[in-house]
Amino acid sequence: MPQLDKDLISQPELWSLVMQLSDRRLTAALLPPVDGEQMILSHIPLPVATAGSYAKAVEEAVYDNPLLLSDFSRIGLLTSSPRVALIPACLDDKAAEEAFEATFGSEACVSLREPTWREAVVVSDDDEQLLAFFRRTFFNITIRPTLAAMIECYRADGLWVSCEDAVIRWVYNLDGNLMAANSFDISAPEDAAYYVAALRRVVGADRGTVYLRRAGASREWCAAMADMLRGASCPVEMVNASPAICRLGHSGADLPDYFLQA
Repeated sequence: MPQLDKDLISQPELWSLVMQLSDRRLTAALLPPVDGEQMILSHIPLPVATAGSYAKAVEEAVYDNPLLLSDFSRIGLLTSSPRVALIPACLDDKAAEEAFEATFGSEACVSLREPTWREAVVVSDDDEQLLAFFRRTFFNITIRPTLAAMIECYRADGLWVSCEDAVIRWVYNLDGNLMAANSFDISAPEDAAYYVAALRRVVGADRGTVYLRRAGASREWCAAMADMLRGASCPVEMVNASPAICRLGHSGADLPDYFLQA
């Protein structure tokens, strides 16, 4: 049975659709046109083993949920390739490719290149055939690496951490400049606390506050992570969802703020 039936929304042309790919699922957020109306958030599993391949599992997830194929006012896709890097914007395409290959190996290929608000570009290696499927299936779709949307969302100084389901994403800004950004797959709050405490030292943010935003992880999970960081002498501040996210209804608490940048 599909999670998203065609008749779930009467006027989809007034709504926006933002999707995000991960290893395990396709997340679909349907954003209403009117403040206060409930957003629809669905996490569609990707049974790669039964589908035969990741790309096939994604295609089946789309076709098995016919609402996704409606004519929305805006459609965005956030990719989550593990091969993603932040490089200086001054590099031309050839130099960017060389820097990317130096990091991930000669088989790596830049498929998405997304400028950020500062002098940096996010480049990623995503499945070209899968990107072609989305461009062919969804008219006028915007495709961005998740890291690029995260960077656009958090521009204030500080170390910003988005705590999601099985992943943390972070951005570090200093004196109005983007210093670093990345993501880590995690399985426990202990792992997340270790990574954040370590990266504070690496990026030179060891005296600053860590701003945590719960965006998919449980309250208990985030509280445990925050307690561990405080125990390691890391000042922590829990950050509420943005007003724009809050206007989407109670489901907004589980939606990362950067979805609105897709």
